[in-house]
Amino acid sequence: MRNLRVYLLVSIFVAIAIWQGGSSIQRYATPADALARSGRVQVMGTLTLSAEGYYVVEGAGVVVKLDISNAKNLRLDPGQQVVAIGMVRDSAILVDRLLYKCPSKYEQGE
Repeated sequence: MRNLRVYLLVSIFVAIAIWQGGSSIQRYATPADALARSGRVQVMGTLTLSAEGYYVVEGAGVVVKLDISNAKNLRLDPGQQVVAIGMVRDSAILVDRLLYKCPSKYEQGE
């Protein structure tokens, strides 16, 4: 009887862990795919600046506007590779996190 209780508790714990962990996994979306989705998205691309604001550009030239009004502690350097994480609203991504690729991490030391 005791082994059955332990087995049930472990099974419940594993099921909850899989359920919680699976909901937080997100794949990168292209800008075009992100605009077609609802909910949270992660878009990877190059950060660009124009007179209208900040954008993420994919290698194929597809562009999506970033609404950065809710994001904190931003270091906005156009030309840098970024991952914009947020919600799609009005043909833009309402960014709450912006992740940067650190170029110095990939440079060879002298």
